Amino acid sequence: MKAKESKLDDLLSNVDTKFTVPIFQRKYSWDEEQCHTLWKDLQKLGETSLNSGHFIGSIVCYQLNDIDMPGVIKEKILIDGQQRLTTLSILMIALSRAYEKLGERTAADDIKNRFIFNNTYQGEDRFKLVPTADDKETYFYIAKGLESELIHPSEQLLNNFNYFVDLLPNTVEELNKIYMAIIKLDIVYVVLTKNQDNPQIIFESMNSTGKGLSQGDLLRNYLLLDLDTEVQKNLYESYWRPIEQDFGQQGYVERFDFFLRDYLIMTEKKNNIRLDRAYEEFKNYYEEKNFSKEEIIKRLRKYSKYYSTIYNCKDKDAEINNLWKQLKIQRADTVYPFLMQVYNDYEESQKTHEFELSRKDFIDIVKAIISYVFRRYICEIPSNSLNKTFAILYNSVDKKNYRVSVLATLMLLDSYKVFPNNEDFKRAFATRDMYNTRLKNYILEQLENYNHQNPISIDNNKVSIEHILPETPVLKFWWQEVLGDGWKQKQNENMHRIGNLTLTKPVYNSEMRDYSFKKKLAVSGGIKDSHFILSNWILDYVDNYEKENKKDAEWNIKQINDRSYDLADLAVKIWEYPNLSEEEIKPYKFSNKYEKVSYENIDHLPEMKEKIQKVFDRFDKDIMELDDRITKVITKHYIAYKYDYSNFAEIIVYKNSLNILLDLPIELLKDDKNIAESITVGSWGTGNIRIKVWDDSDYDYKLDLIRQSLENEKNIN
Repeated sequence: MKAKESKLDDLLSNVDTKFTVPIFQRKYSWDEEQCHTLWKDLQKLGETSLNSGHFIGSIVCYQLNDIDMPGVIKEKILIDGQQRLTTLSILMIALSRAYEKLGERTAADDIKNRFIFNNTYQGEDRFKLVPTADDKETYFYIAKGLESELIHPSEQLLNNFNYFVDLLPNTVEELNKIYMAIIKLDIVYVVLTKNQDNPQIIFESMNSTGKGLSQGDLLRNYLLLDLDTEVQKNLYESYWRPIEQDFGQQGYVERFDFFLRDYLIMTEKKNNIRLDRAYEEFKNYYEEKNFSKEEIIKRLRKYSKYYSTIYNCKDKDAEINNLWKQLKIQRADTVYPFLMQVYNDYEESQKTHEFELSRKDFIDIVKAIISYVFRRYICEIPSNSLNKTFAILYNSVDKKNYRVSVLATLMLLDSYKVFPNNEDFKRAFATRDMYNTRLKNYILEQLENYNHQNPISIDNNKVSIEHILPETPVLKFWWQEVLGDGWKQKQNENMHRIGNLTLTKPVYNSEMRDYSFKKKLAVSGGIKDSHFILSNWILDYVDNYEKENKKDAEWNIKQINDRSYDLADLAVKIWEYPNLSEEEIKPYKFSNKYEKVSYENIDHLPEMKEKIQKVFDRFDKDIMELDDRITKVITKHYIAYKYDYSNFAEIIVYKNSLNILLDLPIELLKDDKNIAESITVGSWGTGNIRIKVWDDSDYDYKLDLIRQSLENEKNIN
């Protein structure tokens, strides 16, 4: 490796040299803010003395060969610095245009010949910079002054070029200042020899200015960088490019790192993989497996297709696609590691027929997942256990009885992983504040569209959510009269329940706000005139009441309560609980990997020596006294201490020692004595931090570590 300080001028003015960005590199991605920062730096530099410089970072490349012959282009492959070099190149093109407009042809040609073109060559060799595949056509057209002819330009590149065109001054004196500032830019130029240096290791270690590298950028370079050009091109075009296209340009930027993490969770059955460590985790895992680069990329391509189809909601099957939309609305990202595998099995079963997973069974499984996540949300069960649930749910799949095995597993989940039954779900659905949930539009839309011939969307300006009992701070006297004594408390407790919400046309919502119930019914475009199915219950109630009582119907707490429970009955049909018989569930009751058999005492655990038994008894007593909401569950292999539904600590007992496990990220643990260790596999329990206990030394300190885990769980909840 050769590294030296250099000027940008010296780097680009070398004859017979072109810098090529590899085909697989990320698109040009600098935005206006970064261009503005560069521009401000150049303006300051242009006002300083001639000898001063400004360091802009490093340019790292490797040469394909060491041959240096006159008349033969020397190609250098850029592995770091392409964003800076591309930005400076389009700025130089804009600068040459500005000189031309002022009649300074000599200065314009000097810039082009020194920084942009190798004039004695043709084709791509004519350009000193050859950007990545998605950007090079736009760059070449800009360099030749033909950007107006582009049909599908690289928008970021073209936008930034136009940005510089607009910024450049219109006097020669001011242009000269910018030109001299660019000439004075300092870089560190690093040249690698492909046979002697490892470009990937150096690429990973570079501290690049500009936009940071994503986990996907690091992975793509790891898989493709050190391959021969033709192999590199083939793998990129056959597998990686389709991955990018499936996600879409913005989707790839926003979601690929999440896919990579979920792919690893799926592969390794680990739920604690950090997003910013996905690349390192991936590299370590696959280096142990000794797979070829092609095998890895093919597998990534296979599962990225499922992930992007689910996330982007672009399934060809309309009914299945509607389910993906529901998952996206619910933000149920934790289900992806499981669903990618089931989706793969569904497609494979259609091709090979080695096992049975019909379209109906696939839909039933996805619907059950949607119901499981949604019911827990309505019942306000903490969601922090879902990643653990879906990381290993696939372990319970029995391909001989696919649908039943998955549904039975979900039904058998207990404690903090429970699938709320119909009774618990109905009670929560009917009583909770539904208006202030982030899913209120989704909930009302699903209720409105149940068995609807022409489903509607309420996420637009044609539909509004109406409170029948108003939510105004001070109710009009007619509403106070209807509610009676304690009207304010009754209003606060009931106005946001599902039974008090309906849909109207938005133009009438503000007008109807304080109207009496009778007027809300009668107003043009109001409840009676809106034609929304959700209002049918209200209208039926009014008709029946007025026929029986011969007077105007009123809207009181009883009506809100009755309608809330009737809509809860409908919700049970929409977000169904799996319908399996006891006979179907029975085979999975004791083989199920989720089954947590509870014990009355610890007699089935290893018998502790007297010394460690005393330490355990002390910990057990003091942990339970940390908070009155702590519960204890004795499982087959350990004792779990829970705050509400979730573990914050477990104790595994041995003859002469204890293992205390804590459920929190190790970076959040304040452990000045460094007695805790991070664990990922090889232990019972759910915790990812282990404290070994042999006696009562540092007892209070260890209890404080447990307290930290409890406080973390409280913050999550």
